[in-house]
Amino acid sequence: MDSYFSEREITHPYTSGLFQKDLTLKEMTELSADLTEEEKKSPFARYFYEPMAELQPQMKEAAERGPLKENEMYMPDQAGPILLNGSTEYPMNGYGVMENGVGYAAILAHQYGITDEMIAAYRDHFAVTEDMKQRTLFYKTWYPGKHLIHFEDAIIEDFGWGFCLQNMDWSIFNMEKHFGVKREDLLKIDPNCIAVMGLGGECFAINNPEDRTDTLMLQYITETEKGRELSIHYFYGVKVTPDGKMEICPNVGKEELTGRMKGMMLHAMYECCNEIKHIKEFWSEYQK
Repeated sequence: MDSYFSEREITHPYTSGLFQKDLTLKEMTELSADLTEEEKKSPFARYFYEPMAELQPQMKEAAERGPLKENEMYMPDQAGPILLNGSTEYPMNGYGVMENGVGYAAILAHQYGITDEMIAAYRDHFAVTEDMKQRTLFYKTWYPGKHLIHFEDAIIEDFGWGFCLQNMDWSIFNMEKHFGVKREDLLKIDPNCIAVMGLGGECFAINNPEDRTDTLMLQYITETEKGRELSIHYFYGVKVTPDGKMEICPNVGKEELTGRMKGMMLHAMYECCNEIKHIKEFWSEYQK
C-alpha cells in the first residue's frame, strides 16, 4: 500500500467482518439494504430514517451544469500536481467521459467545523455493536438504501445503475505513477496534507456480472484556512497495477458511461454530506 496517512484523525466505515469470498453471488443478490430487525432496535437506527443531508452549493452547481469538457478532466497521474498546488483550471466537482473512454467523476467536500475530536468520537462510538467488526448499521446509515454491505476487501453499493460489487484493493496504488507525486515530496508541496489514498479494482453489477470493468478511486484530504477539505476522484474503465501501469478498459459507450459517472459523482456527494451531518449530530449528543 502506497497511500499516505498523517497522525490526524480520519473517518472510515466499519465492515461486516466478512470477505467477499464468504458469500456466493446468489447470496449477495438476496441481501437487503434495509435494516435488520436487530438493527432496528438500536438507538442509532433513527439516523437511517432521517432525511439525507443537502448537497453543498458547489456540488449542486456541478450536478446542474452537465458533463465536463474534455479539457476539464484528467487522468490519475495528473491528479497530484493539480490538487496539491491548488490549480483553478479544473472544476473540483464534475463528471464526464474522457477522449480515451475513461469515465471521470470528481467531488470536493467542505468538512468545515469538523475536528479530530469529533471524528474520533464518531468513528469509535457511533452505532457500536458487541463485535466491533460487524458494525453494518454504521455503514447502512451512511447512505440509506444505497449501501448493501461492506466486506473487508470490497463493497456492494448502488452508484446509480443497480448494486455493484466494487473491489477495494489498496495494494494496486502507486503514488508516483497513479497520483503524479513522489511520496517523499508530498509534504514539501502540501505540509497540511492529512491523507492521500488510492484503491480500487474490478467492479461489476451483481445482477449482471458480465457488466464489469476496473476502477480507481483517489482521495486527498487537507487542512485549509477554512477547515478540512476532502477531494475524491473516480476513474471508471482503468486498471492499475502496483508497478505503475495503467490499462484503459471501458466496458460501455460514452452516453451510458456519462450517466454512470454522474451517478457516481452524486453518490459520493450525498455520502460525504450525510457523513458530515451525522458527525455533527452525534457530536452534539456525545457531549451531553
